[in-house]
Amino acid sequence: MEKLEKVTRKEIFVANCVFPFDFFPDKIIIDLNTVTVIKRYLLSRYVFPLHIEDIKTVRDNWGPFFASLEIEASGFKKNPPKLKFLQHKDATRARMYINALMDLNRQGIDIEKLSKDEIIKKLEEISKLQAEREPGML
Repeated sequence: MEKLEKVTRKEIFVANCVFPFDFFPDKIIIDLNTVTVIKRYLLSRYVFPLHIEDIKTVRDNWGPFFASLEIEASGFKKNPPKLKFLQHKDATRARMYINALMDLNRQGIDIEKLSKDEIIKKLEEISKLQAEREPGML
């Protein structure tokens, strides 16, 4: 159990939607095993944790000023809410990291012993390889 807690708490990336366009800024937290989408409302919040193996696809959509991020998951009645008003770089990094973690998970590659900086470097390397296979992804 201790090992699981250490891995789960290793946050790789956190991004918030931009205030004041999102008056109660939503958030995405990515760690080695889980992607958590937090949707905030006036007096409440909705927390949607997804295990990496449950994620089918992730898309970032760019507008002229902001981007949005959509995650499609299997095994749930509803997908997590779309994150709107993200900075372009945050939406892109989130998509890249999630896709790389999905690849690592499918291949059974364990990177939990690496430091946070080493994990990020590895995820960026995988993202570049993915972009070479599918031009236009970065």
